[in-house]
Amino acid sequence: MQKLFLLFLAAIATGAEASWGEKSNEDWYKDCPQSETNKYSEECYKATCPPPFVCDKMTPDEWVEKALESYPRCCGDDLTECKCPVKDVWPPFKAKIGDYCAKVEICEPSATDKSVPSSTSGD
Repeated sequence: MQKLFLLFLAAIATGAEASWGEKSNEDWYKDCPQSETNKYSEECYKATCPPPFVCDKMTPDEWVEKALESYPRCCGDDLTECKCPVKDVWPPFKAKIGDYCAKVEICEPSATDKSVPSSTSGD
């Protein structure tokens, strides 16, 4: 599952979403499983939704948690811990991943579930 998520990050960073047409995360969200827990807001699920070839192998909560897990490694100035395979070889990586990182920042547990820390600032 981690490899699929890394592929997703690489796809976002390289702009490979064009190969999936003009679909966005919100379009993919319609084609992916919906959360049964509502642990996060609908906006969060939409913002972090991977392409269908990834989301059908994960639960919605898993894809949000993977996004939150990778955020500290791939969304700051220091990318040494980021596991994305193109981060060092594709110069526009940081610019392309920036929009995705901004979307991840909206994710917090819903008011009914406080079992997951709401901060994305560290591991």
